[in-house]
Amino acid sequence: MSSSRARTLASLALFSSAAWAQAPESEAVYESACAACHGADGRGGSASQLGFEQPLPDFTDCDFAAREPDADWYAIAHRGGPIRGFDRLMPAFGEALRPDELMAALAHIRTFCTDARWPRGELNLPRALFTEKAYPEDEAVITTTLVGEGLDSIGHEFV
Repeated sequence: MSSSRARTLASLALFSSAAWAQAPESEAVYESACAACHGADGRGGSASQLGFEQPLPDFTDCDFAAREPDADWYAIAHRGGPIRGFDRLMPAFGEALRPDELMAALAHIRTFCTDARWPRGELNLPRALFTEKAYPEDEAVITTTLVGEGLDSIGHEFV
């Protein structure tokens, strides 16, 4: 092996280990930023402990925790609950945590759903207009039809 190639490989190894050392540890970030409300086990603190009337989400419930893509989870952690229609009690951490720290916390949250049969949210692709959704969720769809005149000029279908 040539000396220049050896130096290049040594530089890459040093750079990789330095970058790895700077990457936040997911469980530590979760414990410091999230566990006070969401609990160390991801099940959410009790209402009497936290003082919130509404129960916090249970990250061990795969139906809740697995179906949304990382981008949605990141948006909520970065900009707060209202950005995706959740309660305003979920604060925005975008000013307090760096993007890599938010992703580290999310990586730890993703470990709470242990049922391998639940696909990650990234696999829940948007459906085409003429097909059924791949993963049924607790959603409602209202379709309204408008016709110019007559007794049945407005129709609604609730699914």
